Amino acid sequence: MDKLRRMQREFFSAAIDGPITYTGKPLNYIYHGRGIIKHHFALYVGHLLDTLQGLEIDEQDVQDIISRINTFADEITGISGSVG
Repeated sequence: MDKLRRMQREFFSAAIDGPITYTGKPLNYIYHGRGIIKHHFALYVGHLLDTLQGLEIDEQDVQDIISRINTFADEITGISGSVG
């Protein structure tokens, strides 16, 4: 779990241009063949959206974060198009 938390922290920081650099393997390599489809990614983004809104983050910031996370949809699912 520690490694997963570290990689998630790196991923989110890199996704929102934060100070932490992502050091993991390329996302398309990690998720290739795992059966993650657009629907699964949409569920993930939905949970993230609920979490961010629950933290009472400014709505424009929430939408910016979701937009940035959506840029990784192709790498994770292998399917074009954003969700959320």
